[in-house]
Amino acid sequence: MSASAPASAATALAHTAPAGPDLLQVGGSFALVIVLLLGLLWWLKRLQRTRGFGRPEKRLQVVESMALGARHKVAIVRVDHREVLVGITPTQMTTLASWAQPQPAKGTDAPAQDFHASLSQARAAFEKGRE
Repeated sequence: MSASAPASAATALAHTAPAGPDLLQVGGSFALVIVLLLGLLWWLKRLQRTRGFGRPEKRLQVVESMALGARHKVAIVRVDHREVLVGITPTQMTTLASWAQPQPAKGTDAPAQDFHASLSQARAAFEKGRE
């Protein structure tokens, strides 16, 4: 009786285990689904970058940012036609300066000088706050 029990168990396992072609079909279907999902993700990202969803032009842009330390930085943020110098820490954001978006004359670097002056003021305020 003990010899027939393992034989019947082996026969039951042979009938329930998937055959080679079935396993290959399942694996191929799974790979096809993954490839289709990755293709859809790529297409959606590309569509989003080209503003294919009918979004209006961005009103808010980070023009430039600079790290002051491990967890502190300053950034120039453009909102509509204004630029704002913002100090950023892990717990808050503080407006340091604000001005109308400059219209630079050709051949000048006035915005760079404005940024340098604003950055110097921001660093001084930051150092004063640390003391």
